[in-house]
Amino acid sequence: MIESNHIEIVVVGSLNMDLVVRSPHLPVPGETILGNSFATYEGGKGFNQAIAARRAGGQVAFVGKVGRDDFGDRLEEALKQEGILRQFVTRGENSTGIANVWVGEDGANKIIVVPGTNNEVTPKEIEAASELLSSAGVLLLQLEIPIATCTKAAQLVRRGGGRVLLTAAPVPIEPLPVELFEAVSLLMVNENEALQMAALLGMPIFKEGEEIEAGRSILTQVGSSLEAIVITLGSKGALWISSERVEHSEGFKVKAVDTTAAGDTFTGALAVGLQRGLPVPELLRFANAAGAISVTRKGAYPSIPYEAEIDRLHCLLN
Repeated sequence: MIESNHIEIVVVGSLNMDLVVRSPHLPVPGETILGNSFATYEGGKGFNQAIAARRAGGQVAFVGKVGRDDFGDRLEEALKQEGILRQFVTRGENSTGIANVWVGEDGANKIIVVPGTNNEVTPKEIEAASELLSSAGVLLLQLEIPIATCTKAAQLVRRGGGRVLLTAAPVPIEPLPVELFEAVSLLMVNENEALQMAALLGMPIFKEGEEIEAGRSILTQVGSSLEAIVITLGSKGALWISSERVEHSEGFKVKAVDTTAAGDTFTGALAVGLQRGLPVPELLRFANAAGAISVTRKGAYPSIPYEAEIDRLHCLLN
């Protein structure tokens, strides 16, 4: 068992069971098609990021909630088997969260999430884990739990000197509170989310291909509290946008089978790289390598690579 005072990375986030349907293509509204297969996988953006960070070599703890059901049992067991500290994973009154995931033959996906017990992760749970959070090196947050909870966790980590990585997904309907942005070190978005976040903040509408402009605008609007914005670009790699620089790291050429959890895999590996003090170019390459491996495999949880695999692919690009 990992001791809480040895934890480098803490994830406060969602725990879902993924219900995955594969089909020749993704249906359009009003269309009924026959699928190829169905499977269930442990998941949720929080879970995926925790597994990715752990497999990439980090010491990881989780703060979250599952239901008193079979899905909750499976998620807790998976965290245990991966060696993730789960002292602050509790049982709630609702059913465990689920995600309906549709995957086409080209690897593209559409996802609908029903939060369940993820909506029960309140600031009280954060207070119970305050000692753990105050000593964390990196906190991973997503927006599949209440925003007030994210804000409380981020503030505790920043006050303790740690860094906060916020994955702004799903993109909220209303702008995030200033208190949360002030505690975030890195804002993590994909290319579509970057454009949506810019629009949410009242900026001019940016188009596909204008991710750098959108990122710079978000950075200017949010203020100096953000160290950088990281934008994942799928097969095109990733961007690091700060007030001093724009760094683009090329992606790896791989055959995509399933893109589910690729962004979460990237983020978990990035957290490990941050803890190791990697310079930005190498940091992005390491995270890109993890994400690239994940899209070559089916499923979310099963696709997440281990440190040795990431290192091998990472070294090929150096």
